[in-house]
Amino acid sequence: MIPPIETTATRRSARSSSSDSGPSANSAADGAVARRSAEFDDSMKLRAEIMREVDVLNQIAVEMAKRDDALLRKYIEMI
Repeated sequence: MIPPIETTATRRSARSSSSDSGPSANSAADGAVARRSAEFDDSMKLRAEIMREVDVLNQIAVEMAKRDDALLRKYIEMI
């Protein structure tokens, strides 16, 4: 048995056509879909930017570790 899923969307019967709901309902639904799509696009752009920044910081950390290792080797050679 499949458990019921709670949603905030109104349920339409399979027999109702889009002409029954009227053009204002379709435009409101289209506007909601467009708004959610834009919000999703914005969040994905932000996530991609954050991931690029994290990647740059990781690269900097690796380079600093390499530099520190090289300095430590030179210090040990001096002793």
